[in-house]
This record gives sequence, C-alpha cells and structure tokens, in this order.
Amino acid sequence: MGVEPFLSKAEAATDHTVDLAKVLEDTRKALDKAAEWMKASADATHSDAPSYSVVSLKPNAVELKLPKTLKIHPVVNVSRVKPYKGPLEGQTITRPRPVVGHEGNEEFKVDYIADSHLKRNRLEYLVHWKGYHDEDRTWEPESALKTAPGAVRDFHHQNPSAPQKLCGMDSSLFSSLFQPLENFTNTVPTFNRLEVDF
Repeated sequence: MGVEPFLSKAEAATDHTVDLAKVLEDTRKALDKAAEWMKASADATHSDAPSYSVVSLKPNAVELKLPKTLKIHPVVNVSRVKPYKGPLEGQTITRPRPVVGHEGNEEFKVDYIADSHLKRNRLEYLVHWKGYHDEDRTWEPESALKTAPGAVRDFHHQNPSAPQKLCGMDSSLFSSLFQPLENFTNTVPTFNRLEVDF
C-alpha cells in the first residue's frame, strides 16, 4: 500500500517510527472501545414504542391507555390521533423515483403546497410530493421551489393571508406605504374668554 518506508540508519529515527506506530495502534483500539461503549450506552436507553389502546372516545378527545412509564396526560385531541393504515398483507410499498433534471440533478415533483411559514426570517413551504403520503411532506425553503412556480402561485391564490415574499415592489412604492400621520387636532383656542348667558 503506497510507498514502503525504508529502514533508517539512524537508531533514533527507527525508535521514533516504532513509537508512532504503537501510538497509532493504541489510538485505534481506544476509538474502537469508545465506539462499542457508546453503542451499548445508546442501546441501553433505547426502547421500542410502547403499546397503547383507546379507552374511551369523547366528542373532541380520545383517552388512551398508556403504560405507567410514560408520564404524559392520557387524554389527547382527536386531531393528534389517526388510525394506522399499514400496507396490506403481502403488499410491497414502492415509492416513485426522483426525476433526473436538466442539469443531471435528481428532482422530485411537487404535487401541491400545503402551508407556508417564516422560520428565522426565511420563507418556507410545506411541500406535498407527487406519489408520496401526507407524512412524507417536508418544509422546503422558497429558493428550492424555483422549478415549481405554478404550485407556489396556486397556493397563494387559495391562501392570500399565508406568509409570502413581496416581489415586484420597488423601494419607492414600499416607502410610500408608511408615511407619518399629520396632526389634525387644532391647538389654537376658539374663544378667549368664557361667555355665560344670564
């Protein structure tokens, strides 16, 4: 492997090389031991999802029968619970493969946009990908959706109050939106003395 080191005539250089090889071997053993310890530690705290069952249904809430180890309130809103619909027996799940774009990059097709929000002053969209389920939706930055302007336009047409980027507005028009208000109150008195009728 590579260039084989030649034996030096200097005894100190040979001793130093042997010492470095020993240090390297000890370091590798210590790293392997640390990796095993971390794996054992992580596996000890890991547990499978606990089983639960629905005890009672209320109009807007579901009471769950949970194990005692879970220290959470057992009553949750029905919007937080949905029945599991797994694949049928013997059914294999196939996901659509990404489309290769014009630059050779893999791209997924946007089916529609479900939501938008500002995160750290950046506009992000919740994208529903074509051929995928609701749980596969992802938050994508606005810059990643340049290939799907129609989906963005449709989303903002259906949701005009959703956060969106202001585009096509120059600074003069933007500054004209915010002008100081004039004071319309009259500070000059209308009469100089009090007039009283007897």
